[in-house]
Amino acid sequence: MNGETLLAPGFDGIKGLTISNAIHLSDWTHEMVTLPIDQAKYKELLMQKVQRSHIKDGSKEDLSINFGVTSTRWEVQW
Repeated sequence: MNGETLLAPGFDGIKGLTISNAIHLSDWTHEMVTLPIDQAKYKELLMQKVQRSHIKDGSKEDLSINFGVTSTRWEVQW
């Protein structure tokens, strides 16, 4: 902005979003994916998720109890 050098150019953000989309696609298909991802397949599966989504009632449990604790689902073996 205002002629200043950007700390993180926009294309870096796109790369991060691409990785995020690849993670979702892999989860939805239970398959390994390669980059670039199949955009048509991603959009199709995303739209299926949108069609099945609905507003949930508010949570009644105190979610702050587990603050900082992650599920084993997020443990990644690189």
